Amino acid sequence: MDQRTLQNMLSTDDEDIAAAILEEAREIADRMVFHRVESVERRATTLQSVVAIAASFSLAGGTLLITHVHATVWRTVMSGGLLWVVGSLGLCGLRATQAAVDVHGWAAPPRDRIAARAGQTLAESHVERAAHLLRAAGWNSQYARWKVTMMAKARGHLQRAVLGIAALIAVLVAYGLR
Repeated sequence: MDQRTLQNMLSTDDEDIAAAILEEAREIADRMVFHRVESVERRATTLQSVVAIAASFSLAGGTLLITHVHATVWRTVMSGGLLWVVGSLGLCGLRATQAAVDVHGWAAPPRDRIAARAGQTLAESHVERAAHLLRAAGWNSQYARWKVTMMAKARGHLQRAVLGIAALIAVLVAYGLR
């Protein structure tokens, strides 16, 4: 929906209603995009740290594997498990990074419209501002969804890594008990 159509749909001469429309538009924009994106970016950054620490332990496990496991079958099984874990952690880190970084341009209400508001009534000004906020939120929501999707993919990779770690522990226990 274009700016003019949205503005006409929201149009009112009542200043109180216009103020309420503007406030609701702000709440929608904040809830739809900004709070959601902030939460995803915060979790993604935390996940990046966790992945870096876990990956370093996994690589240390690879060094132990090379130096202390001499049976070909055991080495192959452990190497496969370790590769699974490190690969899953790497993909998790990649997706978390994609969720944390701003790769798209965010839309915002135009700044130059403030000068035009001098010739408007208060109700017209509020309605125009609300329409701009809603259009920007609609545009930005697609990027917010993309960030949420990347975070969900990161979570899936982390779950696979955790399952791989559990399997690797079982293999190590079996190797130790043989």
